[in-house]
This record gives sequence, C-alpha cells and structure tokens, in this order.
Amino acid sequence: MLAEAMRRPEEGGDWRRPELADQARHLAEAIPDGLLLTDRRGRIIFVNARLLAMTGHAEEDLLGRPVEVLVPEHQRRSHVQHRRTYAEQPAHRPSGTTLDLSVQRADGTTFPADIALNPVHWAGEDVVVAVISDLSPRKRAEHLRTLQFAVTRILSEAGSLEAAAPRLLRTLSEALAVEVGEFWMVDPSDGSWTMRSSWHSPRLKGADRDRFEALWLELMRGSGGNLNGNLHPVAGTSARPAIELQPSMPEVAGSGAPHTIVSFPVFTGGEVVAIFDLLGTTGRVAPPEVHDVMLDIGEQIGHFVQRRRAESALVDSMARLAEVAATDPLTGIRNRREFDRMLSTIPRKRFAVLAADVDNLKQLNDEYGHEAGDAALRAVASTMVAALRGWDMVARTGGDEFAMLVSDVSAREAAAAAERVREAVGAVPLAYGQVRISVGWATGPAGVDPHAVLGLADAHLNEAKRLGRNRAVGAPMGRRGGLAARRSEWSARIDRALTQNEIGILYQPIVRLEDGVVIGHEALARPEGMGPSDSVESFFSEAYRTGRIRDLDWLCRRSAMASVPWPMPREWTLFVNVSAAPLLDPVHDVDQLLLMLEAVNGRPDQVVLEITERERISDLVRVREVLAAYRSHGFRFALDDVGEGHSTLELLVAASPEYIKLARSLTLTAAHSSSRAAIRGAVAFAQTSGATVLAEGVENQLAAWQMAELGVTLGQGWWLGRPGSLDAGSAGRSVAHVTGHLLRATTTTTTTGTTTGTTATT
Repeated sequence: MLAEAMRRPEEGGDWRRPELADQARHLAEAIPDGLLLTDRRGRIIFVNARLLAMTGHAEEDLLGRPVEVLVPEHQRRSHVQHRRTYAEQPAHRPSGTTLDLSVQRADGTTFPADIALNPVHWAGEDVVVAVISDLSPRKRAEHLRTLQFAVTRILSEAGSLEAAAPRLLRTLSEALAVEVGEFWMVDPSDGSWTMRSSWHSPRLKGADRDRFEALWLELMRGSGGNLNGNLHPVAGTSARPAIELQPSMPEVAGSGAPHTIVSFPVFTGGEVVAIFDLLGTTGRVAPPEVHDVMLDIGEQIGHFVQRRRAESALVDSMARLAEVAATDPLTGIRNRREFDRMLSTIPRKRFAVLAADVDNLKQLNDEYGHEAGDAALRAVASTMVAALRGWDMVARTGGDEFAMLVSDVSAREAAAAAERVREAVGAVPLAYGQVRISVGWATGPAGVDPHAVLGLADAHLNEAKRLGRNRAVGAPMGRRGGLAARRSEWSARIDRALTQNEIGILYQPIVRLEDGVVIGHEALARPEGMGPSDSVESFFSEAYRTGRIRDLDWLCRRSAMASVPWPMPREWTLFVNVSAAPLLDPVHDVDQLLLMLEAVNGRPDQVVLEITERERISDLVRVREVLAAYRSHGFRFALDDVGEGHSTLELLVAASPEYIKLARSLTLTAAHSSSRAAIRGAVAFAQTSGATVLAEGVENQLAAWQMAELGVTLGQGWWLGRPGSLDAGSAGRSVAHVTGHLLRATTTTTTTGTTTGTTATT
C-alpha cells in the first residue's frame, strides 16, 4: 500500500505531494512494525513512530544519516559492503528480500530483528522500504522453552529436589542472567525456612561479590534472620505468585544492592515447600512472560517432588512388606519362600538340610485348642534357633513343618545337629505336655543341587515318621534308594498323564465376600487317583525336576479350559495356574493359548493366568514383555501366595497383577498382628496399583469375617465352596451361608463394639 502511494509521476503519483505524503505516512504509522525509507546512498529519508519506539532514537537523530547508524558497530563494515552490492546489482534484489540482523538502540544495546527490504523506483530514483520486526519476544520465548526442557532433563536425572537444586539454580540463573540464585526449603516440623543451596555468577567476584553478600546479610539481619519471612510475606500461603521484591531496608538499597529479579514457589498438595530466588544488582525486573514460565517451572518441580515422595513411600512400603513377607507370622522365624530363596543362593561349600515335623501337633490342638498348638510351634521354633549356630537358618515351611539350612558341616556333624535339635525340642517344658519332633537330614557337597538335598532330607523325614516318629534319620547324598523309589512312582504318574493326554480338573469357587456371590472358579489339576484334599506338590515338583513341567503345564491348561461349558456369563472368570518357566517359554507363546481357547469357544478376557513359581525369577524384563503380550489380547494375571516370600514381592512390581492372592498361611493367622500388617500392606499395594485382593484358605466363618474386615475383596476356601465339577449355573450364584454369617458377624460387631473373634463365629 505504501508502495502504491509512491508511484511515479507519470503514473499519477508523487509521494511528495501533500495528499499522497499524508496517505503514505498514515499507512506507515498503522503497521505494527518499524519502518524506514532510504535513498540510493543509504541515507534515511523517513522513519515511523514504531521504529523510534523500538530503538529509542529521536526522528531528527536518524533523518539524513546513513542507515548504518542502526547497525551494531562490529557489523557496520560488512553492512556497507552488502548495501553497495545491493545498489549496484538491481537485477539480484527481488522484492521481499528478508534479512536476519541485529538492530542497535540509542543506548548502544541491540535486539534481533527480521528486516524485509522492498525496492521502489520513483521518478528515476531508487528508494528502499525496510520493514523491521523485533524478534526479541520470539527469541525470548524460544529461550524460555529451552529452559523448560533443561529443567525437565535435570529433574529426570535427579533423585530428589535437594539433589537437583544446585543444577537448577545454575541453569535458571544463567538463563536469566542474574548474579545470585538461592534455593529455600521449609522445615515441615516447625515451618521455618532455610537456604539449602546457592549459586553465584562468575561475573560477581572479588570486591563486588563481597559487597553484594554484605548487603544481603544486612537485609537478612533486618528481617530478623528469616529473609523469606520478611521479603516473602506470602511464603506460607497456598497461593503465591511469582513476584519481584525490593529491599525492605531503604538505607542499604542503592546501586549494586541486591534486588529480587524473580521469585517463584514450589507447591505440593497446595502448600509451598520451596522457593527459588533469582537476585541481581541492576534493579531490573523480569517481564510478564518470564513470570508465567517460572510459575510453570515451579509447578513442574512440584509434580516432581510429589512423584519422588510417592516413589519413596512405595519403596519403603515394599521394603516393610518384604521383611514381613519373609517372616512366618506365628513363630517369627523365616517362612517357606524365604527358605527356598536362601536355598537357591547357598554358597559353593558343603552343607546340610534338616527337615522336621511336629509329631503330636494335631493331638495338642484337639486336646488343648489351637492356642496350645500355636504356643508349641513357637517353642519349637525358638528351640531350634537356640540349638543351632547363629548363622544357620531355621524356617517354618508348613503348618507343622520346619526346615534348617546348616552350612559347612560334615555328615557326622549334620547327624549330631539333627539329634541335638530333636532332643532340645523334646526337653522343652510346656504346661500341657511334651512336644516331639521327627527329623530327616541330608548333606551335599559344594555345587550340588540344593533342592535335591532338600528332597533327600524330606524323604528321610518320611522314613523317620514311618519308623515310629520322634527320631532323626539321614544320610549324605548318594544313599537314597527310598527317595529314588518315590520319585519313580511320581515320574510314572507324570508319564501316564502326558502319554494318555488326560488329567482330572476340579473347579473351586471364588466368592465375593461382601455378598457371597461366586464371581469365578480356580481350575485345580489332579492326576488319576488323587482327590480334592490330596497334595499335588510332589507331583509337580517331580515334573519340574525332570524337565517335563512345560508339557504338564500345557496339558493342565488345555484340560482346564476344555472342561468349561462355554460360553459362560460375561461376569464369570476362570483362574488357571501357570508355572513361571512355561509362561516365559519363547516357544509356547500367547498364540498357542489363543488357539486353545478358540477351539473351545472360550474368551481371553474371562481368563486369569495365576502365576505360581518353584524357582526364583531373575529376568523381570522378560516377565514384563510376556505379560504385555498376553494382556494385549485380554488376558489378566494373578500372583499366587503373596506374603510368603521375597521372590513374590519382586514380581509384584514387574507383573503388576490384576489380582493379588494372599497366602493361606496369612489367612489362617490373621489374628496375629504381624499377619494383619502383611495383609494390610498387600491391600494398600493393591489399592495403589488397582488390583483386587483374594484370600486363600478361607476355611471358616471367622477367616471370612477377618478378611472382609481387613479390606480383602474376594475369598477362596472350603468354607466358601469345595472343589468340584462346573456347570453354567455355577457362575453368579450366591453362597447363602456365607452371606448370612457375614451379615450376622457385622451386626454383632456393630451392636457390641468389642466383639472378639470367638463371638463373631457364634
């Protein structure tokens, strides 16, 4: 438009005519950018008001002067050469040429600019129209974005805010060109503020730095030693803007005195927990866009603090749960899973394993009650610990079963230790009689499979009980005829199951405790001749030992799914046990399980794969990958026997299961404070991860009531439903006696307010 007003006279235009000159000036003043005109000699013949505001020059200081007056001194020579080339080669200067240069202000400072050149030919003379855009806001925005990315990178590499503070101070201070940065944190115990970290610019050194610090200390003394209490009057409130602060002591404020250029808070949970102060000596303040970015950075740091606190709380919770999970809640010694873990990590030296059973525990329970039996078990545990060396391990591995790991002993020493333990337990005086135990022991050389030694000790324990109990039987590895015969029997059963492609499946109900509704069933595999109450531990252990667990695992899965009368109601779920090794097998992947389900018209989203493990799983990365592949097709996962070992705790984080199954031992001992703590820990973990807690071993009304009271959602056990056949009507039905008993227990508790476990079961 401006060029239109500057047409040649023969075209009807003369910009020096009053009416056209006014039109050109109005257009020039209307544009938001700076504008100037130069003649062919490069002298300025017109500037608009916007350019004068951008540069700080007066109009009379520019008109008639070379355009280089607006060019930084170190660029003027090259600019003159460029202008001459531009003037001498008109064919190479198309309209709309854009340059990215710096413009010098009247005070000598510069700013980046985008300069668009448009040549206009008027009355035989070349005139150049230059439109100048100030790029400072855009450059500043880019600089602030880069600063935000730098803060993100620092936080991603730091473990805590205090660890990140020195790098954050330096990055922020250098980005805003301040002399000093300070990081303040509040002490949550008393609300006091303390400077935890500071940064000084290399520019501030020597006498200047000493003077700055002296003035700053004087300001602090004037504020009563609490700088933020004086200069940050809203530090403790829940809404604190980024602000510029002036010294509160005018007598020390002056040239070179400390001034807060920008200050921003760090919020967590609506409270200010930290403050970053960026200080200078020039008295300048940060522009509004810097305030906004600093507030965003403060919010970003606050989110970081909250994440780190949550992670720290989770780690602490996991550590506490690990300690509780490794301990038998009744006796205070190690439990079965912890014993298995220690057995797998035994050093390469000779060792012995002792297995023991309490011979007369059932008799004590029947005659004197379960409290007497619990007292006997605690006495046995403490006596075993006292009878062995301090570094030997004692664990309770079952209801009346114990195991001991004794390192660096010969066969003779192991036999002596077994007799010593047996005699010590038999000599313990109890108010209701005497406790007797049977012990089996076995020794192995360095490097031998420790599970084989444990199996031999178990075999010798069975032999001791067969010979009349209350005795110790054992031998070193190599003398194991009886054990070989028993293993041969289990091996033959495995062979029959695999060759005949048959195995029995029973389905045990899983019940919602709040209303007694059956929401699913767990498939329980039973070889020929074994019933619902028979233990299949030896059957699967032998399959694992002989390398046939993968084939047996897939046979059990196939039989469990094929025996379901599909389709089942959508809200019903099938729990299927899978061993960890077959689950992670790269040969038998999710595709095979999908084909298996398709063949029986089953649905992946109605199947929960219940991970059981017989060895420590070290490749947790593989666990995550495999479970993700299964989950992408709708499968869900449960983790079995949570609360009985460190290995299961490791899997909690890696597997992130949809269901957490509490170990039967925790359910049965829920009256003990340690068991209740473990159950509450599992429930809290489930609430954090979105999982559902399922209690195994709910064998009576008291156990069901205790689990419901502790926040457990689902239950499984003979009182809730015995294993049996499955039909379409099994899903969704209510277990009437469960609903009624739980309702009465809840009513009794509400009425009395002090109901004991015994009252709740009546």
